[in-house]
Amino acid sequence: MKIKYAFALLLLAQSNAETALRPPIIEDSLGGIIVGQSTLSDLKHRFGSRLTTDQEIYSVKWEGQCEISFFLEDEGPNGSQSRISKIALYNLGHGGSKGSPCESIQTGHGVRLSDSLQRIFGIYGKPTGHLPIGEYEAYGYDNIKNLCPPSSSPDKSVVIRDFGFDWSPKNKSIHSINLGSTNATCAELEDNGRSDQAFLHAFNSACPRPPAASGTAASPALCGPLKSAPR
Repeated sequence: MKIKYAFALLLLAQSNAETALRPPIIEDSLGGIIVGQSTLSDLKHRFGSRLTTDQEIYSVKWEGQCEISFFLEDEGPNGSQSRISKIALYNLGHGGSKGSPCESIQTGHGVRLSDSLQRIFGIYGKPTGHLPIGEYEAYGYDNIKNLCPPSSSPDKSVVIRDFGFDWSPKNKSIHSINLGSTNATCAELEDNGRSDQAFLHAFNSACPRPPAASGTAASPALCGPLKSAPR
């Protein structure tokens, strides 16, 4: 089965006093696996025979409940020591229900598919990014802002950590939870920033506008203006 991995990570600078006093927490653990640290061996030890693989994506699925998928960053010929670079937990229908086996799958800070927005924000703080995507609201947290101060060398190595979730306003529940860890340099971060700006300009320029007379306006869930590019 082909897994759709949508990781909505957004870059919005936050300058209000609340964010300054309490920086957001960036989660690094889901289902007992630490992104950027745990290995394939850890994964096999944690889930045993329930673990399946398809196109180098390792997953555990509870039919009609939820599915958790793990993506590897190959560190060399010894595949068992390949680190987990991304984790995604998907709600397949009843994953957020009381008594679901998915209730045992939680983040390092105890968040489950059944949790409310209020509880999530109470634990992690204000998101660094937010974007409507189709029928979902995507919220993202990342550590990019302070990785490369102006005096940093372009060759400086950094680890980008990000955490996000898609919320379903219709069902009032979490649709997916995503974690990622990526190695990069300050030069690559700068290049990605330029690409984001180009994406925003092109997206907002092409975005259809409501007609002058009465009529149907473009859907705000699928059309700008955007202030940050999904990563």
